[in-house]
Amino acid sequence: MTPMSLTLNTFLEYLASHDDDELVFHFEGRQINPGYHVTELKAVTVLSIDCGARRDSWIETQVVLLDGAHHRGTYMTAGRFSDIARKSLRALPQLGGAPLFFEFDASKYRATIPTRNPGQVMVPLAAEQAVCKPMQDNGCRPARDQSACCSA
Repeated sequence: MTPMSLTLNTFLEYLASHDDDELVFHFEGRQINPGYHVTELKAVTVLSIDCGARRDSWIETQVVLLDGAHHRGTYMTAGRFSDIARKSLRALPQLGGAPLFFEFDASKYRATIPTRNPGQVMVPLAAEQAVCKPMQDNGCRPARDQSACCSA
């Protein structure tokens, strides 16, 4: 987990004092439309092997959002989101401590530190980028011989 990673627990702590505020998610210069719906909260276990043949595993929490573009409605309040999340946490406690991601429109975004506008909690979402872990960890550059980094 990176130092900037939020968990569902820390996100809920932030929202606790803003129950009546609208919860507005934004990314890549746009906002998720009012009337969005939380369709699912998932505790996901990832088992992976990278191009350097290194195995890894981690758990993450994913909140799936359905766009409200085709619904007339308002933004969900922070209190309503918190109610949904707390109910989910009672059933799946492991949702609370893992890095928090939001899925929207077939893409995955990392939750980052919320900010406030009057009457709104603004949640910036950062797109997840693919990386070559051996190159990242070993300081290798693609232009150089990748055999020092990858097992391929």
